[in-house]
Amino acid sequence: MGLGATVKRISLDVMEVAIRPGEIYLVANYAPGNLFTIVGGLVWITGLFAHVTVIGETSGFTGAITINLVGAQTGAVILNSTLDDIIMWPLEATAGSVIVPNVASNPMPTTGAVVNNFIGGQLAGPGNIALTINGNLTSTLVFYVVYYRMDANSEIVVA
Repeated sequence: MGLGATVKRISLDVMEVAIRPGEIYLVANYAPGNLFTIVGGLVWITGLFAHVTVIGETSGFTGAITINLVGAQTGAVILNSTLDDIIMWPLEATAGSVIVPNVASNPMPTTGAVVNNFIGGQLAGPGNIALTINGNLTSTLVFYVVYYRMDANSEIVVA
């Protein structure tokens, strides 16, 4: 293997993280609104998280994420959470794949959610990762996407 092929192989083996800075999400901008954009080719998304900062969410409003219009969970769920929670999306829309934590029923990530996020994932080409909410949130959320490049020029950028 030549030097060029070796460098390309190494660059494709590196886990990448795209971070969207903290913001209070308002329905006027996210019904739906793009969080991230996938550019340059295929990526394998292995994790999609939000960190609750500043204050917890008690509004009772729901949220859902799509990756190129494909659901990253079964359906919209209440986004109530406490300060410093890490909210996980299971990256699939099969029955029972809900956003974690859903404090009403599931305050900590379940084994199933962890398995889906760290063993599964979602392959996606160029397009958008979008959030849809049904009301103004009160907490500040920082979003993270963990992914691998499947093409040398692919990446996920903040929309």
